[in-house]
Amino acid sequence: MRNKKLIVLFSILAFLTLLVVLSSVIFSVQNVYASCYNAEDEAFDEIVASNEINGITKGKSIFLLNESKAIEKIESNLSDVKVVNIERKFPNQVYINYVKIFPYLAVETENAVLYASNDGKILSKGEKCESYPDYIKLIAASAPSSENVGDKLYADGAPEGAIVSSILGTIERLDLRNVMVDMFEFIDVSQANVEGVVPKVYIKTRTGTYFELQGGEANIDKKIRFAVSVFLSDETKYMHGGTIVVNMSGDGATFTSTNKYEEAKKRLKPT
Repeated sequence: MRNKKLIVLFSILAFLTLLVVLSSVIFSVQNVYASCYNAEDEAFDEIVASNEINGITKGKSIFLLNESKAIEKIESNLSDVKVVNIERKFPNQVYINYVKIFPYLAVETENAVLYASNDGKILSKGEKCESYPDYIKLIAASAPSSENVGDKLYADGAPEGAIVSSILGTIERLDLRNVMVDMFEFIDVSQANVEGVVPKVYIKTRTGTYFELQGGEANIDKKIRFAVSVFLSDETKYMHGGTIVVNMSGDGATFTSTNKYEEAKKRLKPT
């Protein structure tokens, strides 16, 4: 009986102690800071750190901070932000670490153009243009799964979803976003899943040379690297038209002065 009373007493004391800690001014959030890993913009850091964007309330116990909820709110309010983590620095500081997502894909729909990030997230929407010098145009056989800012271009399971994700992932892993935007005019995956023909991905460079990557999604990272290395190896030979054809395994290539992209389009065009 005495042991039960002691257990009850200790439970009450523990609860009261916890209550004091949670309500203590010492452990209440005093400051929220934000830091971007891949860009310097103090004004934007302040936006990310604001309560309107992250929902973190100053004066509330740091122990009651819900990181998952705050991350969800930030990424919902700012489509071009991906939160890496949220750190509690005791006793009363909160740090939000994030990266900015930059658009580099332009995908035309019937009435607009969607600008998407490296992970296929739609960041903005605008009017179609004749050319997109600051973006790589993506050409696909089917329309995007969504046109809403914040959504993915292609839902999981969509025919283009896997190949687009593989190509974008390759560019991101190689850390070549700016180089690729300057180098590539468009990426055409419309022939990557056509029945009855060898799947191919076509890339047009801004100098007029095409890459034909045979085999579709398989070994796409090797094929892109190989095509770029061949393209850059001889400015006189490869940078003024023609087609660099990379084999399915991504370890060999041939060059032809013909435009195999237009030839392929003609073959697939309904008669």
